[in-house]
Amino acid sequence: MIIAEHLQESSADARKGQRARKGKSGHSRAGADSPNDPMPASGTEASERLRAVADANQIAIANLTGKRPLILLVDDEPEVGVLTQLILSDEGYKVVTAQDGDQAIAIFEKLAAHISLVILDLIMPSMDGEDVFNRLREFDPGISVVLSSGFSNQEKLERMLARGLRGFIPKPFTQQRLLEEVRVIVASAKEEA
Repeated sequence: MIIAEHLQESSADARKGQRARKGKSGHSRAGADSPNDPMPASGTEASERLRAVADANQIAIANLTGKRPLILLVDDEPEVGVLTQLILSDEGYKVVTAQDGDQAIAIFEKLAAHISLVILDLIMPSMDGEDVFNRLREFDPGISVVLSSGFSNQEKLERMLARGLRGFIPKPFTQQRLLEEVRVIVASAKEEA
């Protein structure tokens, strides 16, 4: 099966809401609420909780007051990371960045309840994108992950797509392509919640 067909099927499945919303953490990501809270947090309360968790763990979040969801951006190329972060922040998204797989896992373990989407590079030192994807999915099977890479290994992509990868953004990408993909994935995740 070619990648485009599989991506169309994955998008259709996502719209039907066929994915789990809770993982090992036991937290729902959609509202970033504590499972013990009787009422959902308002936008301000959720932002304050995110700020408190980020501050307590010394995690920098770009555009912390943004009105759109939090995205974990994982890329070992600093220039790509900075540019992508700026594009997303300018569009109103909150963004936390990781420069390698180990850092991404550490951040995700602390902020999983707040993260709506992970944009993940495929080729990185120490832990490649597929390994990071697998670890993220172990922690939270419902997390939305989009792969972004200038190199595509057909076998890896097929395996990841079969396990719930939500999309692929080839590098170099345009601002429009990035934002379109992010909007579609975030909207479909909201529908599932």
